[in-house]
Amino acid sequence: NETLLSACKAAEAMKGGVIALYVIVLPLTIPLVDLPEEIDREGRSILRQASQAARSEGFTVATRLVRARDVATTIVSEAIELGVDFIFMAPDRHRPLWRTWFTPRITEHVVRNALCPVVVGEGRASFQPPLASRRQTR
Repeated sequence: NETLLSACKAAEAMKGGVIALYVIVLPLTIPLVDLPEEIDREGRSILRQASQAARSEGFTVATRLVRARDVATTIVSEAIELGVDFIFMAPDRHRPLWRTWFTPRITEHVVRNALCPVVVGEGRASFQPPLASRRQTR
């Protein structure tokens, strides 16, 4: 919630908006389309909670649910497709050590590959947006 609220405050200062993204990771053996809605249930619930948390603080948040094979790659590609100015994300959750040897951390991949600035943290530090966002100067 702290990260979401920081994103909302930054967007408000830049006269922009926030899109909360939830990626449902599906293994290669399952198709990405024509799946029962139960697969989306957890993601929809989390996005609904995010929207309600933002609304309780006076902000509006758009939500987007995506089915994909990889979270980090999807975050980067969605950011490009949507033309976002910033990506706000919470730090990676704790993962078993063996898993970090074989797969890069989500946050690390996003920071290295995103075409826009990435703000990582729980949102406790104050975020100062630039004087003019890309949207205002286009």
